[in-house]
Amino acid sequence: MLHSWVTVYITLFFALLIVLIGTTCNAFLVFIIFKSPRLKGENHKLIATLGISDFLQSCNMVFMIVSLVNGGAWTLDEVVCKVNAFLITELLLASMLTICVISVNRYLKIVKPRVYCSVFNSKTISVIILLIWVLPLLFSVPPLLGWSDYAFKPSKCICLVESDDFNSYGIVLGCATLGINVPLIIFCYFNVFRAVGVHSTRMDCHRHQRCINVEEIRITQTLLIVIAAFLVCFLPITIVTLAQSFMSPGRIPAWIELITVMLAFTNQAIDPVIYGFCNTQYRRAMYRLTYKVFLNKLPSLTLSRGAATMNFGTTRTVQCRYSVGAALLVLFLTTEDELAGRRDFVRRNTIN
Repeated sequence: MLHSWVTVYITLFFALLIVLIGTTCNAFLVFIIFKSPRLKGENHKLIATLGISDFLQSCNMVFMIVSLVNGGAWTLDEVVCKVNAFLITELLLASMLTICVISVNRYLKIVKPRVYCSVFNSKTISVIILLIWVLPLLFSVPPLLGWSDYAFKPSKCICLVESDDFNSYGIVLGCATLGINVPLIIFCYFNVFRAVGVHSTRMDCHRHQRCINVEEIRITQTLLIVIAAFLVCFLPITIVTLAQSFMSPGRIPAWIELITVMLAFTNQAIDPVIYGFCNTQYRRAMYRLTYKVFLNKLPSLTLSRGAATMNFGTTRTVQCRYSVGAALLVLFLTTEDELAGRRDFVRRNTIN
């Protein structure tokens, strides 16, 4: 046993937390995108693709939880181990490719708007999303066919690709992820924010055009935070995997390997939180959807649990229509002005 029981239990706690947040929040994010008419653009479809990948990766993390429950040992069948490692590799590369495509999307939208419509439109976006899921198979399938192998890694408490002892697959995988995706992402966002800086100095633009650009800049800034979080979470494990290809087994401490794995899995729980906190467009969509589901019959007012009724000194009673949890969610997503407006609306209807 490479890890102490204290380390195993702490890791188990964070793994359960990541799975809970990653599954619920990403499912909610994808549901919002598909249900909100205002979130039908190509960039939102790419965000939904990233959310689906994060959701599936969160579900796949259950195998790591099983390993941690058994003290960091693998007790399932070897075939299950290979399936688990295959899904981790496939979903990780799909997420990384989605991040890369999102960067290109923002680059063309802000810097090359005339080219954007020919590359990202209703016809091409389906092909792009299909390629996002198909191209990672070029790297996730070879270990099943003999180029390297999928095996349980006791130091990481999970099944991953074999990367020890000068493995050529690990070198190719690391170079493909670090050598292509990262420079392309940096190039795209460097030019995006340079173009944004130039645009902000031009005061002779039409107001309507400026408003459109402001909305695009806001979603671009949010996506930059998502990309930065992705790189921070996944670069350590990518560097460790690449380093293990040049080093003899056991040179990297087991606790460092475990931390890099947990940091990589943390990313799938961070993305939906970033959308909720950093982008007003998604906050408004969350509020509208919550309002539609739970608050469809205002001025009903939640004052107690269940279906209790309250009398306000008039013949009218107000019946609780939604739970305390839903009310807290609405309070979280709603601005102070919206809350004040709703209180005035309820007060007028109550008095009348």
